[in-house]
Amino acid sequence: MTRYIINIICMNNISKPITKPACQDVDLEIEFLEEEVVSQKNFSDTDIIFINESDDLIKVCELILMIRKKSDAVLWLVAQGTIVERQSIYMELGVDGIMETRNSIDEMILTTVNLIKRLEQLIQKKSNDSFYPSKQLLETRFQLIPNKSVLLIDGEKEINLTRREYQLFDLLSSSKEKMLTYEEISKNMWGETKEDKQYRISNLVFHLREKFKKRDLDPAIIKTVRSKGYTLNY
Repeated sequence: MTRYIINIICMNNISKPITKPACQDVDLEIEFLEEEVVSQKNFSDTDIIFINESDDLIKVCELILMIRKKSDAVLWLVAQGTIVERQSIYMELGVDGIMETRNSIDEMILTTVNLIKRLEQLIQKKSNDSFYPSKQLLETRFQLIPNKSVLLIDGEKEINLTRREYQLFDLLSSSKEKMLTYEEISKNMWGETKEDKQYRISNLVFHLREKFKKRDLDPAIIKTVRSKGYTLNY
């Protein structure tokens, strides 16, 4: 089952859902964040972020910029009424889309999850490059299960992965014993960008290694090539 981590920030005008929205084949982890803790959150595992527009335009813009420096998650702004004059500003700062407060949280989440699932299906269908390589990996020791976002190790140990963790392990496994540089990983995962993604890549590797250790596996499955990148350790 695919797992999506969702952060909802400053949603003062939208009530919290009593139960999670029902999404087929999807596990949702929803966390409400107070504005004052946003600066301490790294968002490395977050897939979807909602932020609520306040009356302070500068404050909203600063919040968007702060989040965009930390995360490439799908970012929605929940608007307070008509924002024609401000819409282009928000979009240029990195907001992916704008919704209105008349939409419920459940509707917003379902809309976003359905869109992501559809896009991922299209990418898998059209892509013939290393972004989605074969699922049998490293002489069958590792197996990625895409519909669950799970890494199966030695045929018995299942590790649940976030969307980005899955993509990173998939990419490393496709390179066999070849080392991938930070630049190569960044280009494959985020496309052409001027932003330095080394911290985000290192953070993903850290979380993967922590998950390996919890299952009594050697965290050195992912080997660091100092100052250059990573490779999988057979």
